[in-house]
Amino acid sequence: MNSAIRRSMYMIGATTLVLLLGFSSTQPAATLDPGQPNSYLEQGELLLAQAEGREETRRARQILAMGAVLAHRTGQDDIAASCCIALVDGQDDPALISQAWDLALMLDPSRLAAWAQQRNMAHATDSSALGAECLRLARNAEVGDASALYQRATVRQAIRDAALRLGLPVQDVTRVIDGLLTTTGRDECRGRVFSTQVHDGESVRVLCDDHTHPIATTGDVESLRMLLAIELECLESSTGLEDWASAWSMHQQRPFEAPSIEQLIELYQIDPARPYLVNGQWSSTR
Repeated sequence: MNSAIRRSMYMIGATTLVLLLGFSSTQPAATLDPGQPNSYLEQGELLLAQAEGREETRRARQILAMGAVLAHRTGQDDIAASCCIALVDGQDDPALISQAWDLALMLDPSRLAAWAQQRNMAHATDSSALGAECLRLARNAEVGDASALYQRATVRQAIRDAALRLGLPVQDVTRVIDGLLTTTGRDECRGRVFSTQVHDGESVRVLCDDHTHPIATTGDVESLRMLLAIELECLESSTGLEDWASAWSMHQQRPFEAPSIEQLIELYQIDPARPYLVNGQWSSTR
């Protein structure tokens, strides 16, 4: 093979390699169109799924956040909501997950069913929320369900941690809870106002009067105050009451900040006036 042919083959090979490398590292600049926010959703989802490393993940989330902002500003809140939900993919920060879903619901109320499902799943393993539920069940003489929760080490620890934050003696808290969980057989009504009895084949509701203490309370006022304080502390330390949605739904009389599109701009460090990606950098022009 003569030198001319070898040079030609080398040049062809080198050109092919450059093109392949160029395609493999191509930024989605040409496909991002501020007039079509859906392009940011499509590219952001794709890049987030393919991201390897922190920087690629950050860039993908910036694209999705930019898409949410641009879509909202053009009245396409359904796309903006989709961008917010896409931001959750691979996210392990509960606060950011809740914020993204709450903002998606604000933008597009039709996402209520998906929002509710996500929130239930998020709270299902929240030890603090389960600690609050355990205490509520114990106060209402639902001994079986309360005991099942209290047997979990993470739930017991969440209750203890809440007591310590409040400056309450853990041994006293344990004594009161143990007392509530050993009331089986001493309260046939199990905390209920009414019980159902069958007479001559007919079901009849009768008022329960066999309570060791009033429903949803304890044997003394100080123990009740202690458990209620811990229950509230557990709720507030879980994601359930720290966000705007639950605070609003439960009519909490305390200030809270609703999530907004503007928060995405600050959180993901984007500038809507620079919506184009050029050589890996945000720009105001292509």
